[in-house]
Amino acid sequence: MRSPLQEAGLTKAEIREMARALGLPNWDKPAAACLSSRIPYGTAITLPCCRRSGRPNGRWAKWASASCGCAITARWARIEVEPADFLAVLTLRGQIVEQFKALGYAYVTLDLAGFRSGSMNEVIAPNGHTKTTTTAG
Repeated sequence: MRSPLQEAGLTKAEIREMARALGLPNWDKPAAACLSSRIPYGTAITLPCCRRSGRPNGRWAKWASASCGCAITARWARIEVEPADFLAVLTLRGQIVEQFKALGYAYVTLDLAGFRSGSMNEVIAPNGHTKTTTTAG
């Protein structure tokens, strides 16, 4: 994967200044994680998948006070919020489930470990391969 602006030696500050000078409305927009960071390893990243993973994002402001995220697959959504926001999310449980179901998710979960930046990387082993988990029955 190429990064043309990085290859040109431009810094984030320089890119923002150029965007401001060009009158782009998003020149000072806060940095945000790529939509593909919400998609599990091994899942094909398609435009419809990225569009779908971004839809819940605008709803977070009313569900959680600070850091939050949502990992998705075709069937489930895993919500991550700070533990301090668990009660607020659970209070809105019905509304949240309804909205995710309307987006086509079959399952809506709250990650009890709380919000962790880069949590999708937790399944990557030191050797670079995807970790597998098993459960005893």
